[in-house]
This record gives sequence, C-alpha cells and structure tokens, in this order.
Amino acid sequence: MCYSDSTTPICVISDMFLPWTVDSCCLFDIPRIVFSGMGVLPTVIVGNASSHVPCISSLHHSEPVNLPSVPFSLNKTDFPDLFWCADDKHPMLPILSELQQAEYNSWGIVVNSFEELEGDHVDAFEYQKETRAWLVGPLLLHDQIKQDLMNSGSGNVDQKQTSQYIEWLDQKTEGVGPGNVIYVAFGSQSYMTDLQMEEIALGLEMAGEQFIWVELMRGDQGKKARERARELGRKARQAVEKGGSSDKKLDELIECLTSRQKNSS
Repeated sequence: MCYSDSTTPICVISDMFLPWTVDSCCLFDIPRIVFSGMGVLPTVIVGNASSHVPCISSLHHSEPVNLPSVPFSLNKTDFPDLFWCADDKHPMLPILSELQQAEYNSWGIVVNSFEELEGDHVDAFEYQKETRAWLVGPLLLHDQIKQDLMNSGSGNVDQKQTSQYIEWLDQKTEGVGPGNVIYVAFGSQSYMTDLQMEEIALGLEMAGEQFIWVELMRGDQGKKARERARELGRKARQAVEKGGSSDKKLDELIECLTSRQKNSS
C-alpha cells in the first residue's frame, strides 16, 4: 500500500504464514500488517487452546473443553493432536512459535471477516494478539460489489451461480456430452459415515456417469440454517458496501497508517 505520489509503501500487508516479511519491513521502517484468513473466533480458540495444552491432554476424548472467551464447549477430538498430545517436540511447535513472534512484532492485523459476524469476539482477539485488528471482509465480495454496480440490473450473485447449474443441465438435453446425469441426495434423516460416503463417491466415479451431489438440511433445523445463511449473506454484502462496517474499518486503517506516516516524517 503506497501513497499515490510516492514509491515508498506506507505498510506491507502479508499473510500470517510469511513471518520473514517482518524482518524486511524492519529494515526500512515500514509497518507490517498481518493478514489473517482464519477469522476472529477460530483464532481465539486456537490461541486459548495452545495455552491449555496440559489441561486438554488430560481429558477424556468425550469430555467437554471449555475455553476462556469461547461461548460454547468443544471436545478433545475437535483439536489437532498438537493440542492434546503434550509433545514438546511436535514439529509444528517451532513454526507456530515463529508465527507468534512475527505477529507480536507486527503493527496490526487485518482479518477477512466482518463486524456483524464476529464483532463480539474482537476484544478477546486483540487482547490475545496484543495489537489492533481491523475486520475488512469478506474480501471476496469487494470485487463482486463493484461488478454488480457496473452490471446493475443483471441479477444477483446467487441467481448467476444457480443459472450455471441449470445451463449445464440444459446442455445434457441438447446433446452436449453424455445425456445422463445422476442426482445424488441423502437428505438429513440418516447419518452417513465417511467410509460410506467415500464408497458411494468411488462407485459413481467408476460408473463414469456425470452427477450432481446435493446435501440437504430438512425440517426446522435446515430451515433455520438456510435463513441464517441468507441473513449473514445480506449482512456480508452490506459490510463491504460504501458506509458498511468493513468499508469503515478499511478507511480507519488507512487513516491510522497515514497519520503514522505524517508523524514520522
């Protein structure tokens, strides 16, 4: 990120898995900002779990794990073995340590999330990371919003995605490729193990037929899940639109960076 009249960056935003960028930024006195794609709450969970490894490792697999600032219980098996094997020689430990040190030496963190989804957990996130965080996502929607504005009246994104499947199915009746398409759906009334799902998938693949695999959620639970997904989708788009929460956070970040630049010059 640079001023329009300067080739000197006012910051470097780099992925959390590129810790070496901190050293490069320090050489030129450029603030490094971490980009986190994990989200706020998952990061809080991982951070709290890493500081409770002895406790988690002593639990039975079915016992609940209650972590600070996490509004629900987890099970021991919800975590990778790093958090419950209590192995101080685990190969991931040096990597995580390097990432944590790089974050500590960074200027701030931008997160691919938005206030309406994870705003309640930002305080715990910033306390854990000991730095500022800006929720500027979902980044995927920024370009989509611009494209929608350019092509206003052409329909929303969901309609476009749905039409792709319809067009593909229509082609099968028009002689484009094999004409048979297997529709695979199991609903939500029965539980399918991973092994069963894998066997069905292998069978479909061996049959050589084209298919559409659909996972459905039925009943009140499915209805509530779909309603929540639609509502969050609406809020996500509003967040990145002009004046939305993520748009404001991005402006706030730029203002903080420009103020820092002016004060240091």
